[in-house]
Amino acid sequence: MKSKMKPVRLVYSTEESVQALKSVPTFASSTLQLLGSHQSQHPYCYELMFKVGDDLRQDVLILQMFSCFNSLWLQHDLDLKLLSYKCVAAELDAGLIEMVQNASTISKIQQWYNEEKKKAFGSLSVAWSRDVIYLWLASDICNGNKPLPNEIIEKATTEFILSCAGSCVASYVLGIGDRHNDNIMVHRSGRLFHIDFGHILGRKKSKFGINRERVPLILPASFMYIINRDYEANNDQSPSYRRNFEFFKRLLIQAFMVLRDNVDMVCNMLYAMKNAGMPELKSLSDVNYVRETLFVGDTREEAEKKFVQKINDSTKSSWTVNVNWATHNYKHWK
Repeated sequence: MKSKMKPVRLVYSTEESVQALKSVPTFASSTLQLLGSHQSQHPYCYELMFKVGDDLRQDVLILQMFSCFNSLWLQHDLDLKLLSYKCVAAELDAGLIEMVQNASTISKIQQWYNEEKKKAFGSLSVAWSRDVIYLWLASDICNGNKPLPNEIIEKATTEFILSCAGSCVASYVLGIGDRHNDNIMVHRSGRLFHIDFGHILGRKKSKFGINRERVPLILPASFMYIINRDYEANNDQSPSYRRNFEFFKRLLIQAFMVLRDNVDMVCNMLYAMKNAGMPELKSLSDVNYVRETLFVGDTREEAEKKFVQKINDSTKSSWTVNVNWATHNYKHWK
């Protein structure tokens, strides 16, 4: 089975979890039968994906790097709400991945928006819909898509903004490619996170010699709608709009500078795996890619200025992300 084919979903329970269920009077024997089915909300079930066709050692490495980044940021009082998950490489082309519950890919969210909200017309136009993620976070999808309380929506949008900042910086520094809308997910709590790290250290996807990924940071209109809090009826000339984006930009810069200050530790983690035979980490030049993204040869002021330019380039050319996502939808939606 190649990686593009549908992986196998495994749902299981441990002997300890079954015994725990038996000790709870409210759970009858019929509940135990559910352990063999998809029960994402059940605390005693675990769900994994068995995937064949990719070297998951790269995924393991990147997830470890993300955890390292998160620890560094927390040491500087910067909680960017990075959501991680477990991954185990069983062989060179097979392994197990933890499935994050209560989360959906952006592609699935767009399908929900298209089918439930009926605010878009097919797989192409929905890629340009600005309020798609916001409405998903603001809706009780298990209760007829009724609006959630304002305090829940505010917490979810805040978590989205923080996690978006962390994910943007982490994926930029490590040069993670293939960032289509099936490789970025959003948790119901609002946390945005990336999955599937088959392309790293600047190796971007292309088609017929055309680079499909043209921006350093993934900041499409549906992200900016939440970051700028456009749902509060601000416009692009209002002081509050500018304050919202400046706050987000400051988060990006702070996260970037923390990693730059710890570039040796970041590179040492990559260097330790250089001889492991991973597909896209084979040489010192691969390791040095991170030094280039962090502008190690420049002063702090120059590095910050160059990174700000990367942010500006990403917002100005964010339409290219929409094109990439629309193309992906057209190819994969049924």
